[in-house]
Amino acid sequence: MRAFCRLFTLIFSALMLVQKVEAVELDWVFPKFPSFDLCLQHVEGKGLGYSEGYSSLDLFLVEPFFYPSFSFFVDLRGHVFNNGRHAGNAGAGLRGFNKCLVWGINGYYDYTHSRHQPYCQWALGMELLGRSWELRINAYFPYGTTSRFLHEGLHLNRAEAAMRGVDSEIGYRYCCGRLNLYVGAGPYFYYGHTAAMRHVFHRKSFSAAGGRASVHALFFEHVTLDGWVTCDTRFSWGGQVCLGIDVPFDLLVREPCCRRTYNDCSLESKLSYPVYRNEIVVTKRIHTKIQRCKE
Repeated sequence: MRAFCRLFTLIFSALMLVQKVEAVELDWVFPKFPSFDLCLQHVEGKGLGYSEGYSSLDLFLVEPFFYPSFSFFVDLRGHVFNNGRHAGNAGAGLRGFNKCLVWGINGYYDYTHSRHQPYCQWALGMELLGRSWELRINAYFPYGTTSRFLHEGLHLNRAEAAMRGVDSEIGYRYCCGRLNLYVGAGPYFYYGHTAAMRHVFHRKSFSAAGGRASVHALFFEHVTLDGWVTCDTRFSWGGQVCLGIDVPFDLLVREPCCRRTYNDCSLESKLSYPVYRNEIVVTKRIHTKIQRCKE
């Protein structure tokens, strides 16, 4: 965690030093008024620590009150799983831009109610968005009650725990006509245990190291189709598909020249892009059989 914070501070300091671009030097103009996005989507497939699909309602607000150098966003998300359980996210972030790239930092509070109990975590993220290439790094830190023994018996022990971790992704975005396509891949590592669990379960069951490949496609500015494939040492293979509809609140009230556009790879459009991150708290359920010697 200390190493991540030092890296985060170093990169942020470097970005602040190069943030000296005046408004007259920009080859595009960012609107000086806030923008709202409402997104409805549904996810199906196996994720990290869960196998149920869920539906989501997302509200994304961008406020350029630091114009022309910075913009601030608020991201609120609510999720309902197919089995009735629920989860949510509340986050905020800052994005800055110049001629070369858009950089951003963000923080989130995540809540997920698993099959047995709720879990909470804080998360930090960083993003560097160029005209074509994009880089993202996220770190997750569960707090409070992060584990629970589900069963302790003579022959079987079972437990559930939330996992802290970090993930990163580098990707390429291609825009043509009404298609906005992003393809990315990167590694992730999650780890979680308690002192009591170390004495009961094998150490290999505490971690999940692997990689993820993702595809995000935006059609006709308002229809999204996303997919993810994961593989790691704990959860093995997994895959998810997401279909969503994005409805900007400003669709009917702004002039055409001032609306945000999604069908190009300009830096202006990336100021209002959603944050790519793991929005469900990663949990694991582990068990071990107790073999006793015969007398």
